[in-house]
Amino acid sequence: MSKVSLYIYTKNTDLHAMSAFETIKSVLNYPYLNGLKRYRHITLTFTGWTDDEARQKVDEFNRHSFQLLNPNKEAALLQLQDALVGEISSSDLDAEGRLLKRLIETAFDGHLTEVSVSIAWEFSVDAHGLSEDLLKDELRHRIIDTTSYTQGLLINPIYEHFKWQISTRTAVG
Repeated sequence: MSKVSLYIYTKNTDLHAMSAFETIKSVLNYPYLNGLKRYRHITLTFTGWTDDEARQKVDEFNRHSFQLLNPNKEAALLQLQDALVGEISSSDLDAEGRLLKRLIETAFDGHLTEVSVSIAWEFSVDAHGLSEDLLKDELRHRIIDTTSYTQGLLINPIYEHFKWQISTRTAVG
């Protein structure tokens, strides 16, 4: 089994990320955030192919299709840099993954077994003397988990779920 992760981002200004960043700084009064990036994270799982074969097939698919990303306005990374990266999942995104799988599975000759979709946020933040664990706790409490009009922004706790991840950035096409 092999997996290919695509972190898809807009080539131009991402208004969602820009708006979230400005709201966190000015409305939530969180001064330690230096940057915020948003990605649509798609993970494709394959059987019968090596990791290299799967990446090659996905790369070829993206060159001839607009179904995973629109190359006129989007690009993708295979991994994100060593940074604080959080991932949001929901039943709506799960449904999008199932639909996407149905739309593209024939292009992969029966090797595609699963497609998952989530939203990844990459935080550039001043640790201001906190350990990584304490910083993550502070970010969850102050800007991620929405609990009131003055606390949290990035997830709706009614139908979205959040988890932390860390990875290394590699540029892709």
